[in-house]
Amino acid sequence: MSSSRRSGADQPPDLVWPADLQRDSPARLVYLDLNHFINLAKLIKGNPDVPPVYRDLLDAILRAKAAGRARFPLSMIHFIEMGQNGSPRQRADVTKVMEDISDFDALPTRSRIAEMEIEAVLDRILGTRTLLAPVPLVGFGISSALGLRGFRVRRGVADVTEEMRNTIGAGQFDGMLASAERSLTRALLAGPSTADLVSLRANGYAPEEIAKGAESRVDFERELVRILNADKDTNWRAGRLRDAVAARELIHEWNDALTRSMIRRSTTIGDVLEGDPAIERDRIRNFVESMPSTRVAVSIKTRYHANPLHPWKVNDVHDIDALSVAVAYCDAVITDKAARNAVQVSAELTALDCFMPRTIDALVDWLNALPQ
Repeated sequence: MSSSRRSGADQPPDLVWPADLQRDSPARLVYLDLNHFINLAKLIKGNPDVPPVYRDLLDAILRAKAAGRARFPLSMIHFIEMGQNGSPRQRADVTKVMEDISDFDALPTRSRIAEMEIEAVLDRILGTRTLLAPVPLVGFGISSALGLRGFRVRRGVADVTEEMRNTIGAGQFDGMLASAERSLTRALLAGPSTADLVSLRANGYAPEEIAKGAESRVDFERELVRILNADKDTNWRAGRLRDAVAARELIHEWNDALTRSMIRRSTTIGDVLEGDPAIERDRIRNFVESMPSTRVAVSIKTRYHANPLHPWKVNDVHDIDALSVAVAYCDAVITDKAARNAVQVSAELTALDCFMPRTIDALVDWLNALPQ
């Protein structure tokens, strides 16, 4: 049995998919890690060090996109990682490739999707139907990457979007708004020029603050490493490691979202999950495992924590945030070797049916074989 599985546990529960997370296109969704966009940008700029297979990948991507067979959405992690790239020239080159390939399609943030999953699982448990504002699985631009439903126009605190649409005319207004969001999305990915950076920093621009937030989350995982290494009696790594990871995930990552959901229902977490100690653990486990994106995150973290020598880094947190959504909701994902292996050895993730090619050639073949 893989160390990413719960020792002695039954099969995980059925996944619960948020009804209000809407997929409006039959095109297959393909998620590319940032390093593949970087290599594609280098290819286009004529860098001789890029493996030739990237030419085949670019051709396959553009054919699949033009035929409407596949879409290649970005995620908030692309924006974050681009902001940490210190080369304005490379950011501009990669942004151009991202726009050409993705057309700035974007998946919602992991936190937005997880909140919708929490609502869906609670609805199943309590027999309710919570009506949330529908969110597209693939939307446009930075607003979609933030889990929002497009730009809104405000006058003070008042939302005047519809008023302005009626005044200007729906077609013209929507075109203006889309153009503004495209420009903003492009600017956020490309980042400031070297000439603008000094004045921006003088006015509070500090992209490194995002990295500090991620570092605190890495410290949370490092703390678990210390706990597991100091444990001489229970030996969690050989037993219920997944349960420990899942419980920490629920408390640390989603406690606020859970609290908001309970307030909306005028109940408490204790009323929903606590009870007879003999079944309380199963209730909590089933709650976490029913959420598609959280099941992915728990599987990857469990696999990493099974190795006491795994060096937790900020990039691990970024990978988990991106893959928890991409593996759960996309049809194909190409990522680095360690993250791919963590997913592939986790039998509880086979229900997600996500194609994760080991090589670029395999993704090229998969794209070329997609039906019309």
